[in-house]
Amino acid sequence: MFEDSTEKSIKPFQFRGLKKISRHHLEIEKALLNYLPFSMEGGLKKSLEEFLTKQFNLKASIHLERFEETQMASFVKELPNLAIVASLGMEPLPQKAFVWLDSVLAFSLIDRVLGGGGETPGELKSPTSIEEGVLQYLILKALSEAFQSNGGEGPIHFRLEQVLKSQKDLQAFSMDETMAIRLNYKIQVGDTLGFIVVILPHPLAEAAFLNRNFLHAAKGSREYEYSEKRFGNMAYVRTHLWAEIASVSLTLAEKNQLEKDDVILFDHSSCNLVGGQLQGNVVLRIGEGRGGGFLSQVISSGSPALVKVLDYYGGE
Repeated sequence: MFEDSTEKSIKPFQFRGLKKISRHHLEIEKALLNYLPFSMEGGLKKSLEEFLTKQFNLKASIHLERFEETQMASFVKELPNLAIVASLGMEPLPQKAFVWLDSVLAFSLIDRVLGGGGETPGELKSPTSIEEGVLQYLILKALSEAFQSNGGEGPIHFRLEQVLKSQKDLQAFSMDETMAIRLNYKIQVGDTLGFIVVILPHPLAEAAFLNRNFLHAAKGSREYEYSEKRFGNMAYVRTHLWAEIASVSLTLAEKNQLEKDDVILFDHSSCNLVGGQLQGNVVLRIGEGRGGGFLSQVISSGSPALVKVLDYYGGE
């Protein structure tokens, strides 16, 4: 019975209709991820968690759950009639970022600031002027912590412009087909669990991150530091290490026509065979090698070979 039900539940994946993402859009997202330290132990993630923990005297945690492309119009249509959305600006850019706050989480935190135990209203409602003031205080403190986590300097400094309290307040964007980056975060403060959705329109993300050299942040990038910290935890992973000495691109038809004793001329090579010994550079790759590798200089091609790692070499 188990095998029959399992077979019936498996369906082939349909690759048609998948969203197409341009190289430019991918560069914007890579620049953003190089800046955001939410995958690190420290940085902004740690600062915000410590701020929430200290503010409410409860353990707080923040986790990035989803990262995708969307349209501003799609985001606005998803909002309920009553929604709490913070509009953020960054001088001198005209575009705005938006942060949709889970109403249950927001009202629970507001109640705690006002001396309560984290109670939430029985039904969805708009915050009162006092509740909105408390919410603005918490958002301003969070933005300040975000800025201070980067040493209190740098070009990325969001400012709170207003708190929107309904879908109607965003009607100006209801037909806006501008692409945006959407980040879904799960936030827990004590026993209260909620979400926050961050929307960064592409024009803003491009001007704030891509045009400010976060794309090629090399060794200074948060993701590089994060990966470096995790390497020590991967000693138990067994895989294949191999050296790429040259590369060539073949079409499927050309590959199918290959026969024994055919000669292939490489398109690119950074090393040469001199006196039976390799000289120059190779790329060390792991597994299938699609995740990049390490550009290395051949010191000795004897057995065992000796190479010197020079730099990281990007993959697909």
